[in-house]
Amino acid sequence: MTCRVCGGSTEASGWNGATCVSCASISVVTPPSAERLAECYASYSDYHGGGRRHGAKERQKKYAITYLSVVKRFAPDNSTLLDIGSANNPFPNYAAETGYRVTVLDYVRPEGLHSAIAFVQGVAVPTERLRERFEVVTAFAMLEHCSDPKTTSTALASYCRPGGTIVIMTPLVGDFWERHSAAHSCWFFPPEHLHLYSKVGIAKLFLEVGCKMIYFRRFEISRLRWFARYGIAAVEGTAGSILRSVAPQLWCRRRAQKKSISQQMAVYVFTKVVV
Repeated sequence: MTCRVCGGSTEASGWNGATCVSCASISVVTPPSAERLAECYASYSDYHGGGRRHGAKERQKKYAITYLSVVKRFAPDNSTLLDIGSANNPFPNYAAETGYRVTVLDYVRPEGLHSAIAFVQGVAVPTERLRERFEVVTAFAMLEHCSDPKTTSTALASYCRPGGTIVIMTPLVGDFWERHSAAHSCWFFPPEHLHLYSKVGIAKLFLEVGCKMIYFRRFEISRLRWFARYGIAAVEGTAGSILRSVAPQLWCRRRAQKKSISQQMAVYVFTKVVV
């Protein structure tokens, strides 16, 4: 199949994913239908974005505060802001309290969303109703859920005004550690996570819709968690690289059969080019 992120060729795996030879992004072989996705998310009355349910609310608060700190670096706090796929993340509420004029786009109105925040029911597809209405567009842990990356990137770019800012947080694949690990990414689990993006792949995807990457970093909510998360990734990748060089067939089998315990994430900031 052709890579749905960058258009390159892919190699199929034994775990229903295909890895791009060019950009190292990972795509589901057969995406679920729109009806299947809607049914899936409608069944999660308390959906909170994954992870352990114990302590989820407190983690969500910390992540929301960290997301907001990134947004504030690149956009004034009186900007119009569209947050997509908020689920039960309190980020929209915190952004509104800071002064952003917030709208949320999602399958269903999130529980606990402030009544003053505008809500649009739907999915991330281009629509004249939202065209170039927002100075800031945010999508945290959303892009990996979408069945068509090009449609999604086109939509996000269309919502953003020229010269505006798009901020995305999504699982990271395709760096040295992930590519050489003798296990595939635990972030890949259809019908929820359908596409995982490398830095190269996501930069190309958004450049094609007129958005230039201006910022990237590996993401976590504290230095201690950062070193723990990426320390695990480094150990897995280094050990996998050694195994791959001395026993490539064994490496391939393990890569197909095992899930990594590493959970890399990245935050990206794009600016929509003024034509």
